Amino acid sequence: PEAAELKQLKSLYLRKISTDNERWSVPLPPRAKSNKTPISTTTIPDNYKVPSFGVDIDEYLESAALKASLPCRLITLTHRDLDGNGYTILIEDLEEMNEGSSGALLKLEWAEINIAWMIRTLHCMHTLASVQKQRYGTSVASQEKQILEMRENNSRVDSFEWNAA
Repeated sequence: PEAAELKQLKSLYLRKISTDNERWSVPLPPRAKSNKTPISTTTIPDNYKVPSFGVDIDEYLESAALKASLPCRLITLTHRDLDGNGYTILIEDLEEMNEGSSGALLKLEWAEINIAWMIRTLHCMHTLASVQKQRYGTSVASQEKQILEMRENNSRVDSFEWNAA
């Protein structure tokens, strides 16, 4: 019975977060300002350096990736996770979302997860990313292979190709 009730709650929760783009993607911030003008040719000079994202990128990505992991944390949650308190945490988060607080910190986002749940979550994220990338004629596996080939061929880390891979 508790697994069935949890499944119902997960469905409600998923419907609640389904329209929140922050929960499904990790947009990258603009690159740091540079006094260099963008290159206006398809030939990349050897000394060209792609501008960095700035000093706060790690903190930003950690926060954004945590939000984007929520759907998979939810999908892979079982009644045994969170010391059996998943049901209670989902109810509290649903109440928080029903109050209309946009961008609220949800307990499921910040909950400590065990290694088994983390692996299930990462597998879910990999699967969702692969399906999305297939819409564009590529896959996560092919991108991983391309990156490894570029690394083996000592490709420049600051090249357009490296950043696009």
